Amino acid sequence: MRNKIILKSFLIWLGIIPLAFINGGIREFLLIPNFGRIGLPISAFILCALIFLLAYTFIPSLGKATKGTYKKIGILWAIATVVFEVLLGFMTGKSVYDIIAPYNIFTGNLWIMVVIFTGFVPIIIARKKKLFK
Repeated sequence: MRNKIILKSFLIWLGIIPLAFINGGIREFLLIPNFGRIGLPISAFILCALIFLLAYTFIPSLGKATKGTYKKIGILWAIATVVFEVLLGFMTGKSVYDIIAPYNIFTGNLWIMVVIFTGFVPIIIARKKKLFK
């Protein structure tokens, strides 16, 4: 049962990918041209809100599970997010520097916050929706 829940949660995580691409477009074509560097953290907060809404909508469909299962889902989501970003970076010909640059908060980019938030959101939603066994 637990493996089925984790697998289903991965399908929910896949929904983050189009949200991230849409958010990236908004960041590059609206936020940064209009707000400059402050567009980076604004974009991060927007993506966190979108991830929260996605999780809030679909996590309850996973049903009741242990707190540990929801922690594992969060870890899976965070790892999957980083792996996806790295693979996409290499597939598009980016350098290692370009791939890790968004993780530097001193540039105004809060991508690491998005990854951490993505890892915690399943357990936050499970607690809020009372999904613990």
